[in-house]
Amino acid sequence: DPYPLNRTPPQREAPIIIRSASRHNVVDLSCTLPSQALVGLVGVSGAGKSTLLFDVIGEAMAGGSKNVSGLETFTRAITIDQQPIGLTVRSDVMTFSDLSVPLRNFFSKLPQAQALGLQPSDFSPFTSRGMCRRCQGLGYRTVDMRFLPTARIPCETCGGLRLNPTSLSVTFNGLTMGHLFGLSIAEVRGLFEDHWKIVRILDTLIGVGGSYLRLGQEMASLSTGEVQRVKLARELASSHRGTTL
Repeated sequence: DPYPLNRTPPQREAPIIIRSASRHNVVDLSCTLPSQALVGLVGVSGAGKSTLLFDVIGEAMAGGSKNVSGLETFTRAITIDQQPIGLTVRSDVMTFSDLSVPLRNFFSKLPQAQALGLQPSDFSPFTSRGMCRRCQGLGYRTVDMRFLPTARIPCETCGGLRLNPTSLSVTFNGLTMGHLFGLSIAEVRGLFEDHWKIVRILDTLIGVGGSYLRLGQEMASLSTGEVQRVKLARELASSHRGTTL
């Protein structure tokens, strides 16, 4: 996108003020950071960027430093780092980004689902009500290849769609909930143009560069940077009230 012609200037009120901070490679550093703005820390490798962010400012937010002021206006702090998040094969982009709830609610309110008495849990591959019993909601079965890596074979019962036949009988624009798992974020965005609860989360994923990720893609298959972006999108789409750093 082109740069905007008009930009909102940083707020001059209540800046974050750092005075004589010293930690690791950061030595006697004093600076002022604007609030309500996107602030970038730049420098060569080993300059102390991570130290300033995580050790100096992070510890001050937790009440462990007297060198930083101006943090009292924030009600909470969110850290998007590269730490692993304990992923399993059942953790995918949809569930981690909190898209599963509005999507399952949407499908459960369709006339076909209402006529069958289906609930939101019937559209989850992680519940006994919705999952394909043959593959347990994974969409595939594993085959031991002995001396070769284990192979994944699409489930013969659900065809890789992960849900049971009843749940797969409900369609929206010709697609079942199971088909959505194989679509990219951008493709799903085009299907739900008029549904703001779903679009709000999709737009945050697209905004951080995740438009190509598949909805049902396992989180364990993502790179470190991709996991960070999904984490960031989830926080940006949250409805938390208050001021967040």
